[in-house]
Amino acid sequence: HFMKNKRIVIFGGAGSIWSELVRQLALKNKIFIVDIDETRTYDLREELRWKGHWVHSMTGDIRNTYHVYDVFSDFKPEIVIQAAALKHVEPCEEYPDEAYNTNLTGTMNVYNEARKWNIKKFIFISTDKVTDDISIMGNSKSAAEAFIRNRGRRNGKTVVVRFGNVMNSRGSVLEIWKRQFSNGEPLTITHPDMERYMMSIPQAC
Repeated sequence: HFMKNKRIVIFGGAGSIWSELVRQLALKNKIFIVDIDETRTYDLREELRWKGHWVHSMTGDIRNTYHVYDVFSDFKPEIVIQAAALKHVEPCEEYPDEAYNTNLTGTMNVYNEARKWNIKKFIFISTDKVTDDISIMGNSKSAAEAFIRNRGRRNGKTVVVRFGNVMNSRGSVLEIWKRQFSNGEPLTITHPDMERYMMSIPQAC
């Protein structure tokens, strides 16, 4: 009931998980999608507009403070979902500056701008890799969580949600295993005692 008749901005909204959330929220809300992927953003917007929903979008980068400001000043969202991130462990290890610039600095840009406006809720999508944040990806998200918690404590407007493995999402380990299986390759398991807990995209939403 809370997510009804609201103006909601979703940063990273064209991703495989968040596009499904956009579809659900668009049924009863006005949605603004911000994503760096121009084609997926445009396709999702047109799909929902064709169905009669109020959806606007912008191809933008959360690392660019002007892009972030432009969204808030134009749309004046009531609910902010910050899901934009670099999420692959290996590329983040190879290019740590990019990981921190997006996952930490980009999130700081969105949160700092959100505090200037009368928003009802700020939702930050984090990762289970924060639990043992020895990777650059996990550490960059852990730092973003710490920043948000320190700035948003006791205000009742801030929520941090950690996600695990989502089946059929882009970059899911299942995609890697399916490709390896189809090619007759051995499945890459990082440790013999490794356990994976999976959720579907609708469950994640």
